[in-house]
Amino acid sequence: MTHLRRLITHWIDGLSRAEYAVLTGGFVAGFLLLVGVLRRDSLIVEALAMGVSMTVFFYWFGLGDEP
Repeated sequence: MTHLRRLITHWIDGLSRAEYAVLTGGFVAGFLLLVGVLRRDSLIVEALAMGVSMTVFFYWFGLGDEP
């Protein structure tokens, strides 16, 4: 398990600012869509809005960058 964690961490550290933001926004949108499916609710618009918002937020403030 430690080896897998190191591989994922190394891969994420190699991402650019834009790639990290898109990955985060996609993960958030996908998770919100999954929640909507589990609740039998239509959260497509909310998921897309949250995904785009998180992508812009992470890119704008550079939250994936090294300090």
